[in-house]
Amino acid sequence: IAAYAFVTSRGQFQFRPESPADYNSEKNQANLRDTLGAILGGIQNGVFPANPGELGYFGYENCSFCDFDSICSSRRDVQWNRKSGDNAVQGYLNLIRKESGGEGDSDDDGGDN
Repeated sequence: IAAYAFVTSRGQFQFRPESPADYNSEKNQANLRDTLGAILGGIQNGVFPANPGELGYFGYENCSFCDFDSICSSRRDVQWNRKSGDNAVQGYLNLIRKESGGEGDSDDDGGDN
């Protein structure tokens, strides 16, 4: 759980987010437990999915931040589509569904399996 305090006039001495969430609410506590559980489960099981995201004008959305973009497969979207159907990545898929406003506990992974 993080917040940023801008300590210069350039940042206008603002605090972001302006209104921190109620981290003690049951909903936020459950969300934190689910998120950390999925992340820690992935680490424990060696699951580090390389999800390139959508293809845009400058390349794949998620790859623009990755140091390995220039050496990654040009068919990374095909690889991701294949791997996203594997049960091992379900925790990760649930997280990104929650983030995008979808149902996090859905059994439908969008894969062909």
